[in-house]
Amino acid sequence: ADYSLEEILSSLCMLVRKGKQLELSTRKIIVSAVMKLVAQAGTCPAQAAKIIDDFTKSKNTDLQQRCIEFQNILTTAPHMLGDVLPIDASCEDVQVDP
Repeated sequence: ADYSLEEILSSLCMLVRKGKQLELSTRKIIVSAVMKLVAQAGTCPAQAAKIIDDFTKSKNTDLQQRCIEFQNILTTAPHMLGDVLPIDASCEDVQVDP
C-alpha cells in the first residue's frame, strides 16, 4: 500500500507520543524521521511542530539540540530545509581526502 507523507508523519507522531514505552534511541530515530519528512513535505503540520517543540525541553541534550536547531531553521529559513535535509543524501558521493 502507498502512504502519503502526511499519513507517515501522523503515524510517526502518534508513535513517539508513546515515548515512555520506547527506548531513547528509538525516539531519536523517530524524531529525526519526522524532521526529514517535514523537510520533504515543505511544511510542518501542527502535530509534528508539537513533537519537535516538546523535545526542545528533553533531558537528553542531543535530542534537545537537534530539535532546537530544526525549530530555528523552520522559523528563520524554511526555504533551507531541502538543502539541510535533502531527500537522497545517502546517495551522494563522498570524497575522501588522501
